[in-house]
Amino acid sequence: MEEEHNQFCFDCGWENPTHVSINHGIFLCANCATGIHIEHYPVEVSCIKTIASDEFNYLQLRVLINGGNQAAFTFFE
Repeated sequence: MEEEHNQFCFDCGWENPTHVSINHGIFLCANCATGIHIEHYPVEVSCIKTIASDEFNYLQLRVLINGGNQAAFTFFE
């Protein structure tokens, strides 16, 4: 999460995201993770994990390392 873009929520820009969407490899604040992703998207679309307390397997870590907010911004543009 050291990259500059990953220091902010992908959806709203809030500083210091606390969650990630494994499916998209993006970093999210708690409000967007719970209020948007968990409430409105099934796990198959956006699987949310808490950065500090959830466990990540090797493939999930690779998605976050190779993805991140900047890669998602570029893809969606």
